[in-house]
Amino acid sequence: MLTILTLLFSHQTVKILQAINHSNGTNLRSYLRSPGYTLITSISICREPFYLGGRYCKLSRRISQTPWFVDDDKQMVDTSVEEVITGPLQRYLGTDDIRMHASGREDIDVRMLGNGRPFYLQVTGSRKIPTATKLSELQDEINKVHECVTIHSLRFVTQNDTDQVKNAQDSKEKEYQCVIKTETPITEDQLQQLNSTRNLVLEQKTPLRVLHRRSPLTRPKTIVSLSCRFLTESEIRTAVAQTTDTTNEDFEQMVKDNSHRLLVAHITSEGGTYIKEFVHGDFGRTVPNVGTLLGTSCDILQLDVAGVSLPWPPPSS
Repeated sequence: MLTILTLLFSHQTVKILQAINHSNGTNLRSYLRSPGYTLITSISICREPFYLGGRYCKLSRRISQTPWFVDDDKQMVDTSVEEVITGPLQRYLGTDDIRMHASGREDIDVRMLGNGRPFYLQVTGSRKIPTATKLSELQDEINKVHECVTIHSLRFVTQNDTDQVKNAQDSKEKEYQCVIKTETPITEDQLQQLNSTRNLVLEQKTPLRVLHRRSPLTRPKTIVSLSCRFLTESEIRTAVAQTTDTTNEDFEQMVKDNSHRLLVAHITSEGGTYIKEFVHGDFGRTVPNVGTLLGTSCDILQLDVAGVSLPWPPPSS
């Protein structure tokens, strides 16, 4: 087939050359008529996306993970983890198309502590490819943007590597610490019974607070371990002082009233567990919960993510 096409092409070429040789300029125009339209072409060159992986810590209860808008217009918080991380990268790489993906997310009023939350960035349309040394410099620059957001281990990863983050959101164990307040004082026996909790399976309906954007499902989730202790008197005094402005007499009464009602809990759970709802029960939508285990109503005052058990990012090749 290739030989036949070559012969045909050669035959046509010979005919064209013969026509040119036996024609003057006027006759040649009959062979080369204008198509009657203008052909406009353009060429655009862009790099394929590349990927960066790392971990971030969030030390504030007033910063969201991603920009938070209402009606696609008014931003509800001054900044976000995503904006802090991508800002210096956008300026250096010459692109504003950097998308951040993380292994889960914490609420705006929850801190991300410990070794940080795994994330990766998809960078599209970059005008530069940073070296490992430049990435280290950019990481240092990012860590100077906001005192409450830090990152570490920023490095190149492959597109296949990013599947680890995508697939681990609900499969890996996560560690939390929180402050719980009970309606009635708790005894040492109740505390010890709570601390014996291991591999507790919950039936957890989609929380009311996210029902407007999540499917109404019931999900089985596992509390791997639960360890609680009472706040010390010093810790109670600090907490009361931060939340109230009272006379000395009222202050001492509040400290006394909160004795054996404030707990610090360390929780290890299956990924995707709603910890706030595990504590207060969400009007019976999460069972069992800390309240049913203790036999009294409970509320959660503070929550921190203490660890995400995903080895990320992978070692540099």
